[in-house]
Amino acid sequence: MKVIYLVKSQNSVMWKWQTIHIISELRENGLLGEVVDIGDNRWAANLREAIEECSKLKLSHCSIILSFLDDKSMPSEFFDIAKENGIPTVLICFDNLHVPHKHKRIVKFFDLVWLTSHETEWLFRRWGAKKVVCLPYAANPDIVHGSQAVKLVNHVGFLGSLYGSRVNQLSYLKSKSVPLEVITGRRSDLDYIKKGRGMRYFGYLKEVVLHSQTKVGRKLLLGNIRNRRERSRAVDSLENCVTVANTSFNEMYKYFRSWAVTLNITELRNTGILLRPVYKLHLRTFEIPMSYGLQLTAYTEELAQYFKEDKEILFYRNWEEMADKAKFWVDGSKSSAIKKMKQAARERSLKEHTWTHRFHKIFKALDLR
Repeated sequence: MKVIYLVKSQNSVMWKWQTIHIISELRENGLLGEVVDIGDNRWAANLREAIEECSKLKLSHCSIILSFLDDKSMPSEFFDIAKENGIPTVLICFDNLHVPHKHKRIVKFFDLVWLTSHETEWLFRRWGAKKVVCLPYAANPDIVHGSQAVKLVNHVGFLGSLYGSRVNQLSYLKSKSVPLEVITGRRSDLDYIKKGRGMRYFGYLKEVVLHSQTKVGRKLLLGNIRNRRERSRAVDSLENCVTVANTSFNEMYKYFRSWAVTLNITELRNTGILLRPVYKLHLRTFEIPMSYGLQLTAYTEELAQYFKEDKEILFYRNWEEMADKAKFWVDGSKSSAIKKMKQAARERSLKEHTWTHRFHKIFKALDLR
């Protein structure tokens, strides 16, 4: 089985993580055919050559062409080339929960659409998707090597961009005297919020119209409106625990291993302040346990199917419980139990949550053997 990956490479975090996780793991396990970059003027010829190579290896019958490109970036010639050769095409939608419309025009041309969130599946079927499979993100086991043997730091750690209600949640933990370490790559996020502006998610009428068409989108709009004033007040309490640093992926995984507990905020954008937030299981959900981290995150029925509560993951149902559990697990007396849970989370990830596991399910859905 081979995966030909049609991409548009760029110097972005989005592309870097795909290289580290998807491409590297597929290559390591002999599943990667070729990576074809549409930024190369010869991309069409390169794609045909990759398909021909699969034919020479007698793998055409069990190979796929995978892409994450959207309506704006997908070249129309691609579908003609795929149809000529009869290799199944798969569209993977990393952000279909909150920006499903970016793939509206092209979904009907793919043999299978891979959604990472199930909430908008109905939209893709309405748009003519032939076959839809909902599978979450995963993580490459090789992001760390060796054991989890590092000195445990009795803090709750958070690493990521500071936007939306993330700021409110972190500020709440700080107000409850939780030992907190926050690392972000952009000081500008805090500066914008402090001035009362925040990140402009809905600066254009077209975006507002699109979001108003789905339940998830309407919640995003509501959260953004309600949180405009709250965000700026929350920033002040975070000043002393925020470190601005351009952290590499390797350094990030070391933090996950060393922090007693890593906060994984799955509440989408500003919806964390709502009574019923929107939750998105993103890459971090699987990076943390795969790198021997112990995550504290919001309970969802889906996530509870992937990891065992209080054995491989820590859940909270509200912010009060989030703070209580955070203080309980970082008081310095739980090191042995924490290390045991981190090991269990890593083992669960190796057993069920690699990209190879996900791709075998895609192959099965397409009846490829």
